[in-house]
Amino acid sequence: MVNQGRADFLFEEFQIGGIRGGRPRGLRPPVGRTIPAARQGLEFRHDERQIVFERMDWTHPHRRGYYEKNKAFIAATSPLVAAVTEDPVQVMFTGAVARMRALATELRAMPMAHRFSVALTEYELRDFSLVDVNDAGCSKGSTLAQWAATRGVAREEVMAVGDNLNDLEMLEFAGTAVVMGNASAAMQARGFHRTASNDDDGLADTIRRFILNQ
Repeated sequence: MVNQGRADFLFEEFQIGGIRGGRPRGLRPPVGRTIPAARQGLEFRHDERQIVFERMDWTHPHRRGYYEKNKAFIAATSPLVAAVTEDPVQVMFTGAVARMRALATELRAMPMAHRFSVALTEYELRDFSLVDVNDAGCSKGSTLAQWAATRGVAREEVMAVGDNLNDLEMLEFAGTAVVMGNASAAMQARGFHRTASNDDDGLADTIRRFILNQ
């Protein structure tokens, strides 16, 4: 479920979970009942219309491109909660940076905050932010750690490359952590290795430097 803007706290009953064909770790009930349902939003489904929204400004420059590429899989419904007929994978919100920071703070202060995780992705220059809500302990870092453990790979042998706050746990796990040149200021201040930006082949340079030793 993706929601735009400041949320109203509507305690509607639904479950947050996985998807067919290999259930990723999802939000467990009754967390779904206490995550704020926003005035505008999306809910991920598993039929031909993978995303269902109640209200969303698809003309916004931060969303228009996504809509044009995926509109065949998007449908409108109201109220949004009526579309929840199976377990969604994730609850997400989008909006201005300050508003999403405030929302993340409110989510983390909820009595059930120990039942889910909250991650921020921020693009301050565009004043655009995403808030991801997943099951407790579910993050890029925990997923990378699990992946490495199942393959017998020590964290010292793992390299991770990121550019935003939702990459932090992944970078902290990896033996070699690299942030892109276009990473947020908060990430660049963490003391990780740095590389060039996306536009300047930063990822390729990282591979040559740390993996190929060139």
